[in-house]
Amino acid sequence: MKNQVMFTMRISMLFSSLFILMMFASCEGPEGPQGPQGQTGEQGVAGQAGPAGPQGVQGADGNANVRLFTFDGHDFTASTAVSYNIENTSKEEFDKTLYLIFMGQSDAQREIWFSMPGFGALQQTEYNSIMRYFFNNTRATATIFRPAGSGPGEVYEAVKIFAIESTETSRINLADIDLTDYEEVARHFGFKE
Repeated sequence: MKNQVMFTMRISMLFSSLFILMMFASCEGPEGPQGPQGQTGEQGVAGQAGPAGPQGVQGADGNANVRLFTFDGHDFTASTAVSYNIENTSKEEFDKTLYLIFMGQSDAQREIWFSMPGFGALQQTEYNSIMRYFFNNTRATATIFRPAGSGPGEVYEAVKIFAIESTETSRINLADIDLTDYEEVARHFGFKE
């Protein structure tokens, strides 16, 4: 009987110990600080591509590949030539760009633009123009000049140069654009309403 009592006491103590242990194990304390970042795992296999989305709405025609440069004019009665620099132009860009040069005069009612090369304001003087690229300065240069014997020259208030970079979607070759008409070119490429 004594053995049986001893056995019962041991079992009681074992259950009591297990009960106390379970109570401590189920207690929660404050959360500790975050541990260090683990190593990045390997990239998983790419999933299958989803279906294509619906076609978007057609956007408006843009002019991202067209720039307009405006320069001071020149007095061709006093000097036969003038040059204008278009800075930060790469050789690749220069080679695939169409440059349209216009000289302008204005009176009280309107501006008048003359396409170069061509005749000036009074149709008495013919002008030529040349576009050149300078490798050492990464710039394009437009030179407008009055050849000897081509007329007396006139005074122009401004010079504007369109730089139209050729792309697959450029519309510079369409018959509906008169590339010698400043107003039409400016409207077509969104520089004038």
